[in-house]
Amino acid sequence: MMSALSERSEKSDSANSSQIRTPKPVYVCSVCTDEVKAKYLCQPCKKYFCEKCKSSHTSNAQNAKHKFTEILETESETPDLSLDLAKVSSPEIQKTPPRVVTSVTSSPKNTSRSTGRAKNHNDHTVHMDYGNTPRGKYSKCQRHPTKDIQLHCVECNKIVCSECIVEVHQRHQFVSIEEAGTRLKGHFHTILAPVKTFYHDELETAYNNLEVSEEQYSVKTEQTIDDIHKRASQLHEDIDRIRDSIISSIETKQKQDMDEFVTTKEVLSDRLAQTGDVISRVENAIENDNDTSMLRAEHDFTTLITNVDRNLTLREPKPARFAAGLSTEERVKDLFGNTVQADEPDNTMATWRMRGAEDKLEISKDLDLSRVLSVPVGDGQPIHTMVALGHAEVWFSTMANSKQAQLFGIDGRIEKPLELEFSVKDLSVSRPGDLFLSCFDTRCVKRIRLNGTVETFYNTSPLHPLGIHVLRSGSVIVCVVDQISINMKQMKPYSKRQLVKISKTGKVIKRMAYNLDLRLFTLPFKVNETVDEEIVVLDKSSKDKGRLIMFTRNEQVKFVYNGPQSIRTEYPFCPMDLVCDNFGHTIVVDSNNNAIHMLDKFGKVLRFHQIGRDWIDIPWSVAVDNRGLMLVGDSAGTMHILRYLLSS
Repeated sequence: MMSALSERSEKSDSANSSQIRTPKPVYVCSVCTDEVKAKYLCQPCKKYFCEKCKSSHTSNAQNAKHKFTEILETESETPDLSLDLAKVSSPEIQKTPPRVVTSVTSSPKNTSRSTGRAKNHNDHTVHMDYGNTPRGKYSKCQRHPTKDIQLHCVECNKIVCSECIVEVHQRHQFVSIEEAGTRLKGHFHTILAPVKTFYHDELETAYNNLEVSEEQYSVKTEQTIDDIHKRASQLHEDIDRIRDSIISSIETKQKQDMDEFVTTKEVLSDRLAQTGDVISRVENAIENDNDTSMLRAEHDFTTLITNVDRNLTLREPKPARFAAGLSTEERVKDLFGNTVQADEPDNTMATWRMRGAEDKLEISKDLDLSRVLSVPVGDGQPIHTMVALGHAEVWFSTMANSKQAQLFGIDGRIEKPLELEFSVKDLSVSRPGDLFLSCFDTRCVKRIRLNGTVETFYNTSPLHPLGIHVLRSGSVIVCVVDQISINMKQMKPYSKRQLVKISKTGKVIKRMAYNLDLRLFTLPFKVNETVDEEIVVLDKSSKDKGRLIMFTRNEQVKFVYNGPQSIRTEYPFCPMDLVCDNFGHTIVVDSNNNAIHMLDKFGKVLRFHQIGRDWIDIPWSVAVDNRGLMLVGDSAGTMHILRYLLSS
């Protein structure tokens, strides 16, 4: 077969030799996710780098002394990759080195590159008009327009020419195009038969059923809406009845208490008159009587004074106080009711399902994560806070350098650190781009404007700020505490645990600390805002345990998340950081279980992913952009870029 292939190649190329030389190699950067041409080779690491990645690589102190070799572009310095077409199937031929691509001229429709690994060449698709191509007639290769297509690669399922075989399909199994076409037609006939049966037997029935369902749908919807109105009227009547009953009991108590007020006042009036008479008689005797009269009347006056009853016991009635019940949105919905979707459709409803397809549809509890890039940035110490800036950068601070704030690009680029005079506890960015920092030690919130000016935005003294977030409205919300005590037993009645909302001008708008007489927080540690403008607070209840509290827009508790209930975990839920994306998700990193939780806006767990320590050491901080990328900072000071959503 290979001999025949050589003959065809000679005819099509009009060449006098069976030697085919591949174009000179182009070395690709080992770090970039795109195929970026490399310019340097790091001798200690044995990796290729482009100009940007080389600068990023040497910015790390551990790699600063690495030696680089410049990759020359002259053809004389390029490794000889020539191959003998007659020996392409020989076992002595070795595969091309990793991360090396060859510059191959392709048609305008095909903009992808080849990487030297045969597996990665499945991305190239040959577009052929089979309707206008007679069977047995070879068309031109789209990768190599001057070459005729000759064979079909069974392993890659691609139609190839002679140069394709040399470059990317060495040692693969081939069949003729006629044989491959015959097999494909038979395969299509086989898999099309059940589809035709489905089309004729099931789709027509489904269509008829759907017409009936369409008529019944409107009727049932009107009935459902009528039931909702009846339920609302019933609840109004119940609430009015309860209201009248409570008011009646208060009015009855008021009448009784007012009668008691009158009786008590009469008793006090008599006591006042009697005591005043005694005082008047004694004072008159002191002023008007002579000493002889006073001595003679001593016994009478002494008895009169000592007989005054000075024991005063009064019961002052207190008015009734109304304690409103906890009317969270979730509890009101539970009371009012909700729409229920039937587990099974009505008999009139059609079910669309391909036979056998249900075996392939599985709901995974794991968050779909794929690694994009991992870069050490924290000198082995945890990255304790980060916040996204735009689409391609994040501000972050580490435990090793808490008096620095650095800018990190999702391409692995690290900017020069911003040196500060205070330690950073948390970071947030406003829409105009100003950087807000909570400073625990100095008891204030700082703002760094775009022009580099550092100013005190709000003084939290005598309290200390922890978590901070700039809301969509431009206001700032801050977690403030009097001390970092996460043991409920150590908390005193005067301990301060608050969530403070501050206006753009630095004025306090609202303080949240209690719900009736109950504390809302043990230690409010981090705070964020959902896409629906609802506030989520990360509350630490102990050193290795915590919870999430979501508040509605009217500052009522919506739900409390203490960890997944349907998933058994080895350790208690210990949140370290949270972030809310633009798709309605709340994402929180759990240090105890080395896990990432994704919740919906009602607190339901959508995804739960436990990460191996060989990948992410212990997650400490998290940020997201609006393109489906997640950045996780771990306890070893490494920044991990992950893809968790497919970008549209």
